[in-house]
Amino acid sequence: MNKTITIFLSTLFLWQHIAFSSSIKPSAFEISEEEVTQRSQSDILRLVPRTEIGDSLKILQRVFESGRRQIKHEHKYGQSFPCNPEMLYDLMSQAPGKRVLEIAGASGENAILIGLAGAEHVYLNDIVPEEVEEFQRQVETLKPELKDRFTSIAGDCFDLDEHLEVNSLDIILARNIFHFLKPSQYDDFFELVKRLLKPGGIFAMTVNSRYSEHGVAIDDSEGTLFSTFMTIFDENYVKPIALNRTLSICDDDTKDPLIYTNHHVFNGFTIDSDALEKLPKSLHTTVIESIDRVSGHRGQLRILENIIRLFTPENLSSLVENAGLEVTSTHHIGTNGHYISEEQAKTTGACFVGLIAGIPMD
Repeated sequence: MNKTITIFLSTLFLWQHIAFSSSIKPSAFEISEEEVTQRSQSDILRLVPRTEIGDSLKILQRVFESGRRQIKHEHKYGQSFPCNPEMLYDLMSQAPGKRVLEIAGASGENAILIGLAGAEHVYLNDIVPEEVEEFQRQVETLKPELKDRFTSIAGDCFDLDEHLEVNSLDIILARNIFHFLKPSQYDDFFELVKRLLKPGGIFAMTVNSRYSEHGVAIDDSEGTLFSTFMTIFDENYVKPIALNRTLSICDDDTKDPLIYTNHHVFNGFTIDSDALEKLPKSLHTTVIESIDRVSGHRGQLRILENIIRLFTPENLSSLVENAGLEVTSTHHIGTNGHYISEEQAKTTGACFVGLIAGIPMD
């Protein structure tokens, strides 16, 4: 261990000792839009026992330094990216002795951190087998006494009833999935959450924000939001580079939202008039301008598309409350991954909105 890390951990242990000796404990879910408290990696590390600091630091560095990445081998499932530190902090502070599920958690770094914070057991679900295998590889690097805290469940989240007992969980985390669902699936999703959570249990979620376009709220009340990405791939299709994104409203809600289509390929970044005509006319100018900007590149341009819904805290809360859950806090999440105020979301944009809700006690 190098000198820098040794000094960092020593300082962290001192902070822990001060906090514990002063009986200062993290209070969950007190973030408000007026006064946003942002958490650091050091804050998160204070929530794990000293014996687990090394593993936790390694996972935090991997997640927060790598940032966004494509889901392994499955472009149709989009990207994986770090949980915002404030929500992760709150869930870790509630984790000791609890049974936790992360839905669509990719390679499960958040689930592992929650487990290291003292959860009794943590389940990680994802539909992509390669992501679940990566989670299992990470668990295998942990101390033998910690490995039994974790269970992976590969497959569709709507099949989780086959693996988990009714009212068996204290916390459920669902990030980067709900905005892909069709409105006709909302009721089934919330019913699943309510069946699995115990009375008094906690449900946390984040979804794509309507304030994503520089603070301008996008109105999709007349239909489903149709999102198109143009991406450069290198010659081996290994390193995608985001080129452009357009948003428009589509009144067709029948399309499977979890399909990223290799819609058209422009070889050598030249205009293919036949392929261009198959795209919506609203995209033609953007495609032509984008190809012109990268005409000197080698590789191919893929047009990928998917259907998503965008949310504000208000309309997301309405859906959750109508499903019979109690919303305890809502959040805007900025481009830096942290909670921001509503005013900041409206002026500078917010990538995601999130909320924390609970199952009412009987």
